Amino acid sequence: MRQDNSSSRLWRIIYPILTYFGVYYLIFIIGGIFGVTFSVVSMKQSGAELDYYVLLEQTALWIARHQSEMQIAVSVIVLPLAMLYFRMDQKSAGLTGKKEAPLKAPVIVTSILLGVSACMALNGLLNMSGLMRVYEENLDEIGQALYQGRIFWEILGTGLLAPLVEELIFRGLIFRRLKEWVAAPQAIVVSALIFGFYHGNTLQIIYASVIGLLFAWLYEKYKNLIAPILAHMAANLFSVIASESGMLDQLLAKEGALIAFTGVSCLLLLGCIYLLQEKFAGR
Repeated sequence: MRQDNSSSRLWRIIYPILTYFGVYYLIFIIGGIFGVTFSVVSMKQSGAELDYYVLLEQTALWIARHQSEMQIAVSVIVLPLAMLYFRMDQKSAGLTGKKEAPLKAPVIVTSILLGVSACMALNGLLNMSGLMRVYEENLDEIGQALYQGRIFWEILGTGLLAPLVEELIFRGLIFRRLKEWVAAPQAIVVSALIFGFYHGNTLQIIYASVIGLLFAWLYEKYKNLIAPILAHMAANLFSVIASESGMLDQLLAKEGALIAFTGVSCLLLLGCIYLLQEKFAGR
């Protein structure tokens, strides 16, 4: 009976992630089919012979150009499913119709600053550690995956929709369900690690695990999913805008600027944590 209960709890942790990946791969398979079709049509119109390797290259380029739109499609499909799972949890806990604890303006503003400062500090620390250089090829792939496309679609997909879906899944579902199994501190750590490994490469595992700790702590502290959603959106929007504008590359190009940028970012992050932990508690 105990083993069955553990299996059921484990399944409740796993299936929200499987839902996301199932939709993700379905959309990208469909995108691949469209990419092959458009590539074949384009090659025929240009009079070029159908070559397998050229076709693969053209299809990959088509998918890269439409990465943002496909990511938006994934989020739009997964969002109502994640909301359904969330409401099912509320219903089973007898919380249907009950609102989460309201957030005051200082908490909202500081949550947004927490997301931005965490993004800045982690990028700075990863640069200072040398990992950015070690995984430079990986970093290029990440940049192409996240920021390939028009700025409007990047803001909508990476900056707004993806954080909303991910917070519902990783904090609203997985973290809350882990707390049925273990104490809150352990749930924070485990959910953050799951969030990190979900991103699938070394740099983002480190980045997402640390930032996932902050988002889970923020949710546990204020019992309102809006707080980590705003922090996550702020971090992603800053990352999109900084990457597209080249601002971060310029700031982190020189060692002195990198150290100053990282130091200020870490101080700002610690200040946000202090305010949220000590000054705004109970507000």
